[in-house]
This record gives sequence, C-alpha cells and structure tokens, in this order.
Amino acid sequence: MGFKRTKNNIDDYHQKIINDTLYSIQQALELTMRELVIYAKSGQFMNKNWKDQSSALRNSIGYHIYYNSQLVASSFSGPEEGVKQGDDYAKSLSAGDNDSGFVCVFVAGMDYALYVESKGFGVISGPALQFDNVFKNHFEEIKNNLKK
Repeated sequence: MGFKRTKNNIDDYHQKIINDTLYSIQQALELTMRELVIYAKSGQFMNKNWKDQSSALRNSIGYHIYYNSQLVASSFSGPEEGVKQGDDYAKSLSAGDNDSGFVCVFVAGMDYALYVESKGFGVISGPALQFDNVFKNHFEEIKNNLKK
C-alpha cells in the first residue's frame, strides 16, 4: 500500500514547513533579544560601564517582538521603576504599524537614555549593533537542532 499524493497532502506539508520555519525564526529572535537585553543591562559596552543610580534606566531596557502587527513576545515585567516606561515606549514605537512579518523593538524607555548614550555609553546602541551576529548564531543553532 503506497502513499497517494493529493493536493491536500502537499498543501498540509508546505504549511507545516512554513509554520516550522516561522517558529524557528521567532525562537531565534527571542533568544537574540534576550541576549541583547542582558548585554545592555550589564552596562559594559565598549568597556565603559555606565552607572544607574536608581535602576530605572536598566529596568526600562527591553523588547517587543511583533509578527504581522501582533505582539508575540515581550521582556517587560515587574513593578520596578522604569519597566512601565520601557514597555510604554516600545508600544508607542509600534502603534499603528501594519507591518507584515517580524518586527523587533529594542528600547531603553527612560527619557534620559539618549543623554547617557551621548556621553559615549552604549546603553542600547552598542548591544543593538550585535543583533545580526547573535541572530545568525541562534538561528544556526536552532536549525542544527532540527536536523538531529
């Protein structure tokens, strides 16, 4: 008894490939953004450690990931000062967008983050420059695990 190919079988198979690919991309994006947040919160980009007296700036660092304009992942949580500002700022940057595909929003939500950046400290700009390499590494890792 053989396998009979039908249009439904082929369509289902193609949809499974698409769903698996999208899931892998989302997982790689989440791992990448988590790593960038950890790196940014360490405050040690370019060997210049910025001081955060109230922890508000570090707490405001985080991300949102959207797929087809729908929030699929976020790193903002907790009652700490700065978390709400970061979350609100990330939402404001994506509000009204009708993007298709994945969109990552990486922010430091305190209004003085730009001032700290202007003093040569890479609050999020430095870590953000690492996105491509970090994403490629995580995606390759996920892809290799799927082959096993």
